[in-house]
Amino acid sequence: VYTCSSIGPFNNRLKEPWLQVAGVEGRHVMFLLTDSHIVDEAMLGDVNSILNTGEITGLFTPEEQTFLLDQIRPWLSSQPNLGEGRRSAWEAFIGRARHHLHVLFATSPVGEAFRFRSVPSSVFTSIVLEGSVWTA
Repeated sequence: VYTCSSIGPFNNRLKEPWLQVAGVEGRHVMFLLTDSHIVDEAMLGDVNSILNTGEITGLFTPEEQTFLLDQIRPWLSSQPNLGEGRRSAWEAFIGRARHHLHVLFATSPVGEAFRFRSVPSSVFTSIVLEGSVWTA
C-alpha cells in the first residue's frame, strides 16, 4: 500500500504494475485505488486515460519504451498480424498491458469523496457494486 502526495509519484506507482507484471510478464494485476488516495484531481484524469485508451500519454520516456519493447521482443515476434515499426510494437505492448491491468476504485457513494463519477470512462468500463451499511 502506497500513498502518493502528488501526480508524479502516483504516475511512477502506475509504471510498476505495467512494467513488470501486466505489460512485460503478461500476468493479470489489480491496481487498487481508494478515494483517500486521490490528493490531486489530475490523478482522476490519468485513471480516465487508463480506462479509456489503456495508457497515459507521456508516462514512459522514449528510453523506457525502448527498454520495455526489448524485454517483450520474443512475445512480439510471436504475434500474428503485427505491423512493422516501433509504433505497432508499442500499441501491442499497450494492448497487452491493458488486457492484464485491472483498476479497482473503492469509494463511498456520498459526499465529496465520490469524485470518480466525474471520470467519463468509468461509466462505460466499470462494474458498480453497491454495498449497504454494516449492521452491528
